[in-house]
Amino acid sequence: MKYRIGLPFWKQIYKLFGVTLSYRYDIFRSKETGLIYGCSPDIKGLNAEGKTVQEVIEAIESGAYDLVRLDLYGVDDENDHPKISPNGIIIGALS
Repeated sequence: MKYRIGLPFWKQIYKLFGVTLSYRYDIFRSKETGLIYGCSPDIKGLNAEGKTVQEVIEAIESGAYDLVRLDLYGVDDENDHPKISPNGIIIGALS
């Protein structure tokens, strides 16, 4: 079972049932600079920029893990390993 980060009570549901948390992220290419930009509407502060889509995806997934762990536990504890999973991407172009 998956439950999306940002939905009501997502922290409590994770702590009670240990479900896998999912999140969405969007990836765009800037027409002006050619750089790739990624962000998540579900995880506050999750943004990444890079030259390739793969570079941005790796930064998004790493950043998501760190931000969710901090949001759940309030500290950066290496012993806590939340189960999170990306839930697709949208690729578009920014003007």
